Amino acid sequence: MMNRSTFITTSMGASVALPLTAKKSKPLKNNPTPANLAWQKGRSFWPIYLDTATLDQGIGIEEKLRLAAEAGFNCVEP
Repeated sequence: MMNRSTFITTSMGASVALPLTAKKSKPLKNNPTPANLAWQKGRSFWPIYLDTATLDQGIGIEEKLRLAAEAGFNCVEP
């Protein structure tokens, strides 16, 4: 069994060594185009979501949805 100190030391060593030994990836064949960027009005590959648990517990779900829509989130995680 590995103790916490050994785990942290090993993890830190791996996080430094792996990027140094990794092969460089080839650039994307297709540059991002508005057709690829479906979210955030053509600025992102991924939707931006709001985790409703981060809001005040006293706010109802309807109010959380309204706030998320006004703030420009694409979806919510209830």
